[in-house]
Amino acid sequence: MLAEDHYAIKVAVIDHRSGPGEVHETEDRVFYVLEGSSELRVGGSLDHPRRIAPAEVQGTTLKGARTIQLAPGSVVSVPRGTPYQFAAPASRISFLVVRIEGR
Repeated sequence: MLAEDHYAIKVAVIDHRSGPGEVHETEDRVFYVLEGSSELRVGGSLDHPRRIAPAEVQGTTLKGARTIQLAPGSVVSVPRGTPYQFAAPASRISFLVVRIEGR
């Protein structure tokens, strides 16, 4: 992981599962797919939301989200405050995550 005052870059892996629905209230996220495939659900609203940190809310899934198919080379930007969820129940995906803090 590379981290500075207002940004961080790391590699993440999701292996045969779906992640939680997430909202980061003060950070933009950019995802760059290195290998594998997945769906990224973006927008809508969190189902069963709960605050897990001062600026982060998670839920079990998303309602009313649009689905983006991800493959190696895909780049997706998720602005702060936008719900998103990775879904890879039958696959494995590795990707760069760039977190950019807002001021």
